[in-house]
Amino acid sequence: MSVSNSSSSIVVRRGVPNSASISCSSMRMMEYRRSRLRRMSSNTQRQGDAVGLYVLSDGRAITLRPRREPSHLHRLLHELERIQPAGRWPVWSALERALTPDAARGITIFLGDFHERGDEIRAAVRRLSGAHHEVLCFQVLGDVERDFGYRGTVTLEELETGRRLDLVAERARPAAAAKFEEQIRDLRYA
Repeated sequence: MSVSNSSSSIVVRRGVPNSASISCSSMRMMEYRRSRLRRMSSNTQRQGDAVGLYVLSDGRAITLRPRREPSHLHRLLHELERIQPAGRWPVWSALERALTPDAARGITIFLGDFHERGDEIRAAVRRLSGAHHEVLCFQVLGDVERDFGYRGTVTLEELETGRRLDLVAERARPAAAAKFEEQIRDLRYA
């Protein structure tokens, strides 16, 4: 979601990282993400500000440009319900056209799990903040993802890369916790 000043009101663009890894989380998590976006969009529109939706998946950005009309909010909510987790993060050229359609600076807010193949999400955050946009990231994870709550020998698949990892959860937990903290720190200072 990106917010920028436009006359006396605010234009709000919601960016939804929607990679295949989200489908690995329970559907409750996807519904939670939708619920958060519905509330933010409704509140933004109720304040009289424009709201838009940008679904970032399958290598491209699906764009619903910000507008203020009540019928636009209904269209946005309909599109939000149609989101299915799939694909990969788009290349910057596709994001740039979607998230910076005009010269106005603003706030960009992403809501997602932030699992990456490389550093594509952090790179987008750095580019947007480098262009003087404020950037907020809301990472939504299930308990097992956040706490590495696996037990015994498990096989995990990185949905972004397809790589499979066989490991003993109890031995891997400290390294996983350290990596998780590192990713949060990197995203915070991107």
